[in-house]
Amino acid sequence: MPGKHVPPGPLGVANELLGAVPPTNGWLVELGWTKPAGSAAPSGSGGGEGEEFETGYRVYISGDTLFVDELREIPKRLQGDKIDLMLAHLGGTTIPGPHMPLLMVTMDGRQGVQLMRLVDPDVTVPIHFDDYDVMLSSLDDFKKEVAAAGLEDRVVYLDRGEEFRFAVKK
Repeated sequence: MPGKHVPPGPLGVANELLGAVPPTNGWLVELGWTKPAGSAAPSGSGGGEGEEFETGYRVYISGDTLFVDELREIPKRLQGDKIDLMLAHLGGTTIPGPHMPLLMVTMDGRQGVQLMRLVDPDVTVPIHFDDYDVMLSSLDDFKKEVAAAGLEDRVVYLDRGEEFRFAVKK
């Protein structure tokens, strides 16, 4: 899935030339099963020859990205298929920038809510928000943005070591 560390504009152009900040991406994981071709399979990406893959649960993992225009491709790629769970990398991770003290390379709380609105997952679990000491946007920032957007019932907050359990639909 698409993703970018560096925002568009002069810094993005400079980074493409210099390669100072590595590329990034997200992932879409579809859990399900195969069944013989010809059976009614509502969606999926196809199985082996003579088989069809039926998706029972779809997980989108944002990866270390900013909210950039390329993310708008996600709903187009899904063609109406639903994301059940989104793992959103947050925290507003920063690195030293060439003309400013810090350059943000992962989404902050506001961008995380923008992504929730864009991909419309049933459940979002924020992750990666406190992994380093270069994070500018705390989990509380995201919680405030979620509350302001009225999306509290669509977010699960986990402490380290906690689990989120789900069932693959049949």
